[in-house]
Amino acid sequence: MSLRYFFDKFDYYAKPEGQDPLNKIVGVSKYCAFTGILIGTNDIIAISKTKTFYDSARCLGFWVVPLTGMGCAFASTTYIATNLRGKDDPWNYVIGACGAGSVLSLWSKCFLTTLYGTIFLSIFAACKKDSIESGWTFFSQEPSEAEMKYPFFSTAGARAKTYERSWTT
Repeated sequence: MSLRYFFDKFDYYAKPEGQDPLNKIVGVSKYCAFTGILIGTNDIIAISKTKTFYDSARCLGFWVVPLTGMGCAFASTTYIATNLRGKDDPWNYVIGACGAGSVLSLWSKCFLTTLYGTIFLSIFAACKKDSIESGWTFFSQEPSEAEMKYPFFSTAGARAKTYERSWTT
């Protein structure tokens, strides 16, 4: 099974909320594991500068396992909250973020990190659910005009605006 097939097969939003829990859990956890691999690799190379395979695996596991656990906790708690409450609204995502916050609590062992992290996750999750319901996105998918003209670099000429009568600023 290729990695591309894995990323395309499991999608959190393939089915409505409250259905197909395995697809939702794997759909969230794949992004969490990928993020953990990126952060862990950065930690191995730039911060910890590990010397042995054991130290590298331990350092990578320090990031991958809790982040993947947070993704699993979010998806499963959101699924359970949707089925128990019988509603599909942003509060289910907030409840799911609190479930992910419990994993964050076990990982960080710091009350303030857990509190601020759970508040941040709750706000972000509620905004994400609202964006799905309302149809707005966090990041624009369309490239800007400057990116289309000069995709690799931005020069002073690329930043200058041209007007109808060839005036520039």
